[in-house]
Amino acid sequence: MSSFLRFYDKNILRWETRREILIASSRGLAFLHTSTPPFVHRDIKSSNILLDSSFNAKISDFGFAIDLPKVIDNKTTVTAPVTARTEGYFPPEITSGKFFDKSDVYSHGVQCFRCSLPMMNGSHLKFFVKQVNEIVSRCLQRHSKRCKATEIWDDVSYQ
Repeated sequence: MSSFLRFYDKNILRWETRREILIASSRGLAFLHTSTPPFVHRDIKSSNILLDSSFNAKISDFGFAIDLPKVIDNKTTVTAPVTARTEGYFPPEITSGKFFDKSDVYSHGVQCFRCSLPMMNGSHLKFFVKQVNEIVSRCLQRHSKRCKATEIWDDVSYQ
């Protein structure tokens, strides 16, 4: 998918097609997270979403994938070496070495953002992700489940 985004042609990769690609990759991710045992991919990004000639999406590159123990109340995490790291797609909490299925969801969210704005170049994406990481980090520092990203957006966006 990344090569289609890099050399974007609105006549080839229209929004409807991009949306279907994102839905299919979301379903693939849900399959990984609900399989037995569940897996965390740890490197979800557009270059790891393969497209066939009909633009059907398949998740690829499981070199960094790890299996999770049985998830209890969505709180189970796995500690593993931080080997998989793609700047911009990598959730900030993983620097501690803790992985859980939501880590892939964060990366998929960045992928969705990237796919919705295909003309965004790498430097713009890095800036956006840096801002989002700062917001997430500040919310985590507050240790509050009620932390709202909108409460700190102005502080971060005007630095």
